Amino acid sequence: MMKKSFFIFLAVIVGLNTFAQTKNDGFYQLRMKQMKSAKAYFDSKTAENPADAKILFGLGEYYMLKGNKDSALFYYQKGITTDKKNPYNYVGLAKIALSNGDNANATLNIEAAKKAGKKDANVFVELANMYLDSKDHNVNEAKNMLTTAKEINAKCSGIYYLLAKIALESNNASDAANQFESSIFFDSTYFESYFGVAKIYSSALNTNGAIDYLKGLVSKAPYCVLAYRELGELYFKIGKYSESKDAYKIYIEKAEYSSDEKERYAYALFFSKELDEAKRIIVELSNNDPENYIMLRLLAYTHCEKGEYEQSKDLFTQFFTKIPENKVLALDYEYYAKTLEKLSLDSLAGVQYEKGFAVDSTRGYLLDEAARVYTAGKVYDKAAYIYEKQFNKKDKSKLQNADYYKLGKAFYYAGSALLNSPDTLRKNEFLIKADTLFGTVYTLNPKSHLGLLWRARTNSCIDPGLKRGLAKPYYEKATQDFFIADPVKYKNEIIESYTYLGYYYIYFHKDFPLSKSYWNKILELDPENIKAKEALQGFAK
Repeated sequence: MMKKSFFIFLAVIVGLNTFAQTKNDGFYQLRMKQMKSAKAYFDSKTAENPADAKILFGLGEYYMLKGNKDSALFYYQKGITTDKKNPYNYVGLAKIALSNGDNANATLNIEAAKKAGKKDANVFVELANMYLDSKDHNVNEAKNMLTTAKEINAKCSGIYYLLAKIALESNNASDAANQFESSIFFDSTYFESYFGVAKIYSSALNTNGAIDYLKGLVSKAPYCVLAYRELGELYFKIGKYSESKDAYKIYIEKAEYSSDEKERYAYALFFSKELDEAKRIIVELSNNDPENYIMLRLLAYTHCEKGEYEQSKDLFTQFFTKIPENKVLALDYEYYAKTLEKLSLDSLAGVQYEKGFAVDSTRGYLLDEAARVYTAGKVYDKAAYIYEKQFNKKDKSKLQNADYYKLGKAFYYAGSALLNSPDTLRKNEFLIKADTLFGTVYTLNPKSHLGLLWRARTNSCIDPGLKRGLAKPYYEKATQDFFIADPVKYKNEIIESYTYLGYYYIYFHKDFPLSKSYWNKILELDPENIKAKEALQGFAK
C-alpha cells in the first residue's frame, strides 16, 4: 500500500513530452505509466513504418523504463541507422553508456545529440534529465543543458520542471514553486509540474490547497489518469475516504494500475464503509498473492466491521503468523481486541489492547479499553494496575476528583474479588489503597456521598466478619448527612447501610433491640426485603 514519490518515475521520462501531442500518443502514455498502451501504440506505428526514428526512440524509452537495456540499445541503434539526423536516439545511447560507466562513449553520443538537435530545446532537456538521473547525478551539467535549452526556446515547459526539481533538492521550495508555475504557464496540461506544486502544498500541510491545484489539472486534462491517483492519495491523507475512494475508482477503471495501487483503493473503500466492495477486491488481491499479509490484515478488519467475528478471529490468527513482528500496527491489535471482545473473550481482548498501546503509546485510549474489558471479564487486578499506571502518569496538580474515584473503584473491585482467597495480603493491599483514594474523594468534595459510601463498602470488605466494625462510622455518617434527607432517591443506599448496621449490632454488640430496629426500618422502605424478614424471624425464635 506504500506509494513511491512520483519524482522517481518522472525523472526518467520528463523529456518525453517532446513528441506527445494527444492523450493517445505513445510518448504521453509512457509519461502516464501506461506501459501496455504505449507499447501497443509504438508497435502499431512500427508496423506502418519500420524506419520511423521517432517511434524507434519511443520503443527504446519503453524498454529503458522496463529495465531492459539490451532491447533499448537495439532500438536506439536502429533509430540512428534509419535516421542519423534524429538527435533523440543519440540521447538514448548516451543514457545507456552513462549507466554502464562508459563515459567516453557517452560523451561521443552526447556531442552527436547536441549537434543534431542544436535547434531543439527538448533535446537539451533530455540531456539535462539524463545528467540528473545518472549515477553521478551531475547537477552542474544538467544546469548547463537547461541554459542552452532556454536560449533555444524559453517557452519549453520541461526546462522549468527540471529547474524546479533541482531547487527542491536544495530545499528551496519557493524557487521550485515558481519554476513549476512557469512550466504550467507554457503548457497548462504539464501534469508533472502540477504534481510538483501539489507536493509543495502538501509538505507545507496545506493538503486542501494541493487538492484544489490537482482539480485544476483534471478540469484541463480529464484524461490525465495519474491525477486521479494523486487526488486519491491526498484525500486519504486527510481522512476524506469517500472522496479518496471515488478518485481511486476512476484511476483503477482507466489506468494500468499496480497491485499496491489497488490495495490503496481497497483501503479507501474500507474506510468509506463500502465493505462488500472492499472485501471483493481484497479477496481478488489475496488470491493473486496468498502471502500478502497486508490484504490479510484488511480482510480481518473488514470481517470485524461486518460483524463476522469468528471469520475475523481466524484471519487474525493467520495474519499474526505471517507478518514480521516489527510490521505489526497498533490498529492490528485494536481490531483483534474488538473481535475477541465481541466473542466474549474479554481477558484476551485486554491483552491485545495492551499490546496496541505498547506499539503506539500516543493511543492512550487503548489502555482505557483494556481496563474496561478486564473489568467486564472480572480480571479486576489487571484493570486496577492499568488505571494506577494511568493515574501515576498524570500531573498531580491536574488530577481531578473523578480520577481518584475511578482508581478507587478499580482497587475496590480487585480487592473484593479476593474475599474468599487465601491471599489476604494482596486483598488488603488493594482495599487499603481503595480506602485511601475514597478518603481523598470525600475530602475533595464533602458535599457528595460517594466518598463515604465507598469507604464504607471498602472497609466492609477489609473487615468481612464485622469484628472491628470498620465500615460503621462511614455508613452512619453517609446516612445521617445524605441519605435520610431524601429516602426516595437514596432508598437502596439506606437499605445497604441499615443492613450492615443490623448485622453489626447482632454480631458485634449483641444489641438485639437496636439491630431489630434497623431491620424494621428496612421493611418500611422495602416490605418484601428477604434479608430483613429472615433477620426478624430469627429474633422471634
